Amino acid sequence: MEEPSSTSISPKEAAAIIVATRLSERIIEEHPGIAIDYQAGRTVKQIAEQCGLLNDNQVGVARTAVRMALKALLSTEELDETSKEHIRNNGYRAATTHYQCGTGFFGLDDEAKKRRAANSLATQVREKIGIHGLSDSEKAEAHRRGSVARGFVPWTGRRDPETGLEELEYALKLFTDPEFIHREGKLRNTQMLKK
Repeated sequence: MEEPSSTSISPKEAAAIIVATRLSERIIEEHPGIAIDYQAGRTVKQIAEQCGLLNDNQVGVARTAVRMALKALLSTEELDETSKEHIRNNGYRAATTHYQCGTGFFGLDDEAKKRRAANSLATQVREKIGIHGLSDSEKAEAHRRGSVARGFVPWTGRRDPETGLEELEYALKLFTDPEFIHREGKLRNTQMLKK
């Protein structure tokens, strides 16, 4: 007997897909407000319960039907953004629960936390995971993108066309120019005012 290929599906899986497709069509018709509910933070399982799908169907089929309906009701961008928000919220809830119950990482004593962190860092460096696998230029680019994401404007090293100075040189020139010294407030340059 020939082994089924990884792309073939069983009759049971095919039936589940057909049921999920029909259910999703019913959801779209009877409960078009699920998109708003999902964007407001309700989970796929909660929406399946709200639509009465968990009574008659397997949980997996019901969730698949809700996901199919959401794909039809929301744009790809809306669905992606909302899904990311759900992932963030779920991670926050799980971390909060672990913290409150003293389980997971929060259940470790300080010494065990230090060992785990050291082992994790050593593994990342050894296996060149994350930033440890980047070249110096890639690290610089990642730093630049991170600065932009936080709302900063990174130095570019370009020359000012009027003065011929690079940005950092020009900033230093302005820093020492009495006309540009802040004389009052938190940002005042007290060292330059003494000169």
